[in-house]
Amino acid sequence: MKARTQRLSPVVHSEYVSGDVADRDKSSTTITEDDFLGDRFSPQRFAVGIKVRGCVHVVADKRDNKRPVWFYGLTDHSWACVMFRDGDDAQVWQSGPRKLWDEAESAYRWWAGKGKPGYERFGLTVTAEGQSAWVDDPAESWQV
Repeated sequence: MKARTQRLSPVVHSEYVSGDVADRDKSSTTITEDDFLGDRFSPQRFAVGIKVRGCVHVVADKRDNKRPVWFYGLTDHSWACVMFRDGDDAQVWQSGPRKLWDEAESAYRWWAGKGKPGYERFGLTVTAEGQSAWVDDPAESWQV
């Protein structure tokens, strides 16, 4: 558990998004809300979190059968919003140097392609050179 002084400051939405979100790059995804989010402590959230570095995501409350999930880049002010809608493809808007939804979707598909591993299949290696995470095999690790 992080100490209070180690925690990130809350993201200020207006510092990332100005104007109308609908004016930004728009696409859609067939990934459903249940598949992408699972529950609060689902391993897919963990997988996305360790694969998409330098990013924080915020899951908003669901209203009128819609739930926005926001992604904010911590180093370059990139942002993305995916609007999950019951019974329909989700709409995506993103802006900035990084395409954060593309990264998050890729991380989710990586996790699904690995057989949807639970926490017990993840590992962490810490050396003097840094930290790396892996699934099943430390030889297939990536920096975190």
